Amino acid sequence: MRYRVPSRLADRGVSPRWFVASLLAVLTLIAASQSVDAAPGSEPARSGKGVTVAVIGDSLGDGVWSGFSLMWRNKPECKVVRRSKIGAGMTRADFPRWQQDLAAELAAESVDVAVLMFGLNDQTGIRDEHRRGFLFKTEGWKQLYQARIESLVRDLVQRKVVVVWLGLPVMRSTELNAGARWINGLVEEKLKALGVVYVPLERDFANPEGEFQPYLQDEASQRNRQIRLEDGIHFTHYGYELIAAKARAAIRQALLARDPGLQDAFAC
Repeated sequence: MRYRVPSRLADRGVSPRWFVASLLAVLTLIAASQSVDAAPGSEPARSGKGVTVAVIGDSLGDGVWSGFSLMWRNKPECKVVRRSKIGAGMTRADFPRWQQDLAAELAAESVDVAVLMFGLNDQTGIRDEHRRGFLFKTEGWKQLYQARIESLVRDLVQRKVVVVWLGLPVMRSTELNAGARWINGLVEEKLKALGVVYVPLERDFANPEGEFQPYLQDEASQRNRQIRLEDGIHFTHYGYELIAAKARAAIRQALLARDPGLQDAFAC
């Protein structure tokens, strides 16, 4: 490669050889500085083991998906897959079809953990495959609902997916809250029998009396922040991030129980 000496330098009596030598010296310094940055002792720490989480559920589950997305927005190795749907429910007539579609989606992608949150839309009657109906809170309703929980969980476990189920939070409506607590009880009962992680949320977002509260003190800023929306059911973005953080802690514990070697390598 030939370098042309600028005319102004040539006019001042600067020789071409001196100019080329100076340029090569500068390039050598640049290369040396880059090699120092890439030295083994100064390499950036390797990222730890990531995880792919599928969030499955209704509109509350959809909010939890957004909470994970916000929490892991700067962690590309930690992925969250949206398998939630507004209006979804385990008492819906189309639940068997929905479960088949979910199985097909999970078969097409690699997922390590499934976080489930159902129940908001389930305080209604339910019908079995023979179109036989059961009213909410009856024994037949309970048996069919728990059977659907087991079917859903067993399908995930067979795929070697770690399952974490989130309970329903406290609701503003007295009637809705009573139904949510009843559903939480039977869900926890079934999951305990199946050996699946259940994360209760009833007390986390309630006041000392166990009642609904729309604000919660942020430990970092020491100020009250809104966690629930005006409908008395759903959460703000901040509230969903808090739920995602609780789910993350449960995920970490479940993964470490499966593989203790992740103690210092889990990046999420």
